[in-house]
Amino acid sequence: MEQYRKWQKVCVYDTGDMPMADEKEVNYDEHHALIADGFIKVQAYTARRAYPVSNVKVEVSKTINNEKYLRSLSTNTSGSTEVITVPAPPKYLSTEPGFAHPYASYSIKVTHHDYTVVEYDDVRVFDGVVSLLEVDLLPLKLAEIE
Repeated sequence: MEQYRKWQKVCVYDTGDMPMADEKEVNYDEHHALIADGFIKVQAYTARRAYPVSNVKVEVSKTINNEKYLRSLSTNTSGSTEVITVPAPPKYLSTEPGFAHPYASYSIKVTHHDYTVVEYDDVRVFDGVVSLLEVDLLPLKLAEIE
């Protein structure tokens, strides 16, 4: 449980277009009987993955009981974020009867002032696996032409 304290401390309630409100801790035990480690990494590129894009804002979020919890990251000069640890169901639960799916779903929003916004829902994160999301960003000027 100790490894989730970092996630919990950066989780905040998002009020939509309003500034971020006070921090709120997430008790994942209330939502998952057991939890394990899943991992997320985002890589941002442009020109069909030919060039990495740095300083891209990446927001990883999960909605639990109508509250949105958020973790913000930025890409480095290689266009990559750090690998973050997020809660996911243990893989052995996939063999248990009645367990709907062996993964946790997260939403990821990718923004940069020179590129169109890209949003992904249902990014699946499995126990013990790095979920790598490669994002090909479209420059705003090119998006205006199309």
